Amino acid sequence: MIVSDSEGPTKKGAINDTLAIIYFMWMGGAAVIGWTAVVTTLDFFNFKYPDANVSFIFPIAVYVAQLLNTAVITKISMLMTYNARIITALICIIVATISLPIIANVLQGTSAGIQIMMVLLFLLGFNNTLCYASAGGLTSQLDGKYSAYLLIGLGVWNLAVVLSREVVFVIFRPASSKE
Repeated sequence: MIVSDSEGPTKKGAINDTLAIIYFMWMGGAAVIGWTAVVTTLDFFNFKYPDANVSFIFPIAVYVAQLLNTAVITKISMLMTYNARIITALICIIVATISLPIIANVLQGTSAGIQIMMVLLFLLGFNNTLCYASAGGLTSQLDGKYSAYLLIGLGVWNLAVVLSREVVFVIFRPASSKE
């Protein structure tokens, strides 16, 4: 629980509102940033694997993982606390998100590369859902306004990723498109 100490002694368990808002906005984005990064870079993966229909097959692994997650989330919630689920999921999201472009470069154009990336995407989809559902569950234990901040974080982070990609394209556009 986030405890306030900015105004002197407080009741044990009192929530520092500002810190809670920042936390839930951060978690809204952190839960889905990996998949958003993949979706906004599908052209990179299409370039590395021109014979694979990346735009079609990548989402399949993620959606199957999300569907599986909905079937097992109740069991997982009985075994792990909110924070344990969130931290575990974030670690898996980080590993999968960093590994995907590395695998794409190292195993470019190979079926082994696609297979490994599909496993990573499955892990990414499962853990995106686990993290977001756990953060949402945590907000349900608190004031309802924190659910709104979780959703705001989701939108702001997704928008930030898409905008940063566009800025990179404006700055580093391909030589063939320069005037």
